[in-house]
Amino acid sequence: MNKRLISIISIFSLCVAMTGCSNKNNDSSSNSTENSQITTTSPKSESIGEIDIYIKLSDNNTTVDGEGVTAENNTITITNAGTYSISGSLSDGQVIINTNKEEKTYILLDGANITCSNSAAINVISSKKTVISLADGTKNYIRDGSEF
Repeated sequence: MNKRLISIISIFSLCVAMTGCSNKNNDSSSNSTENSQITTTSPKSESIGEIDIYIKLSDNNTTVDGEGVTAENNTITITNAGTYSISGSLSDGQVIINTNKEEKTYILLDGANITCSNSAAINVISSKKTVISLADGTKNYIRDGSEF
């Protein structure tokens, strides 16, 4: 009986070890950031309403159509809650969301390419809730520094 119990435990352990070490991703491009896909589930879905402010990123020349946003050098700071559309490129900059904790902030990335070498490319400092969405048919790239 002892040998039989040991055999069963050994077989069970082997099955658990093989299952735990198996790679379930058969996609050969799993390390490519362009082909990665993140899927999440949430009990609630939210949609972005009408755009309040348009931000067009450009190295040292970002333009903002509206109030509640400052653009200094390559740092764009959103200080009013609302709905923002962000497009354009920053080769080394950052979008900071620092709004009041009573209202939600919605960000629509519409062909945005933001790289920040020393921090998070999109940094939410304060907000009741920030929802980031992607415009249909656009490619958006957000890259941050490897260490900060």
